[in-house]
Amino acid sequence: MRTHIIINGKEVTNPLIKILLLAVAVSFSFIITLLFLFVILPLLGLAVTLSIGLIVAVFLAVFISIPALMFFMALFGRLFGEAEFRIRR
Repeated sequence: MRTHIIINGKEVTNPLIKILLLAVAVSFSFIITLLFLFVILPLLGLAVTLSIGLIVAVFLAVFISIPALMFFMALFGRLFGEAEFRIRR
């Protein structure tokens, strides 16, 4: 099963670029989570220590879920065949 990444109608075939796109997506979601936990929650009056505990929990959950997502993606690919998502304007 191959992962197809299509940007502006062209498929990305370089595996290094695919890994970098994945890393950027995970990093972006982690940065958004950091901003939420360290900026918004303290502004709402929650303690920073609670925010640190939550960020550790979210960080562990994100990196524990990656192997699970890979496993289920491979399993569903074998069971149901290839799937493709396309977003067009």
